[in-house]
Amino acid sequence: MYRTTSVLALILLGSSMVATAGDSDANRVRAGIVTKADSLFRQRYTPSADKPLRAFDPGRESRPADAVIYWFNTNYVARLVFATDGSLARVELLPEALLYSDSWTSVPDTVELGPGEVRWVVAIASQLRPTGDPEPRGFHGCFFSGSIVYCIDSYELVNVGTYRREDYRVQPPQSSPRDVTITYKQAVIGVVSELKAVSEHERQLMVGSLWYRIHREPDQALFDTLAAGSMVSLTALGCAGNELVCDAFFTPPASQH
Repeated sequence: MYRTTSVLALILLGSSMVATAGDSDANRVRAGIVTKADSLFRQRYTPSADKPLRAFDPGRESRPADAVIYWFNTNYVARLVFATDGSLARVELLPEALLYSDSWTSVPDTVELGPGEVRWVVAIASQLRPTGDPEPRGFHGCFFSGSIVYCIDSYELVNVGTYRREDYRVQPPQSSPRDVTITYKQAVIGVVSELKAVSEHERQLMVGSLWYRIHREPDQALFDTLAAGSMVSLTALGCAGNELVCDAFFTPPASQH
């Protein structure tokens, strides 16, 4: 009995030491990024004293993200969101008003990004964590809903999503960027412990402690043969660990290491 208890204690001690070392490495990585961000942005953002920040979206998140917020310009803030390993998961450029509201009705129509500011924030993000070059064969496209346009551009190491408003009253139509989200691609390799069929075209699978959402396209063969116990290689997009389900796709064979 004593021997069994001693072995269990050693196992727990070893697990604790590994977890502590992992936390220390994550804190070090995060601190390095924040130090560099402090030198690139104008100043840290101080929340308004008379209204609360939107903590998190309980429909999509289990808790607030680990994030640091900076002023970007007079109306915009840059929100750096960190992954559980301390690396940069996302850079979000959004109107300050959206820190307190989840509705664009709280943002004046005159608030928009100026010429070159989308390229500027991508350039800043690449200094904090490399973004790589644009991928000629990656996904580049836009989704239209009336005057609202959401565009995605694929880089080697990130996807850049831009929310725009189109003004068709002038010719040629004028496009006004309103926010930008840079999501870093993260390698996920492991065994599927649980699997849920959400629909004919969507599955949710647990690898490690996190759930990931994948779609039938573009890899239907892997999608159809997926089962609990399968070894998978995924690429997650901007996963900070607080999402109820992180977006991911099967890693193409040529990208596997």
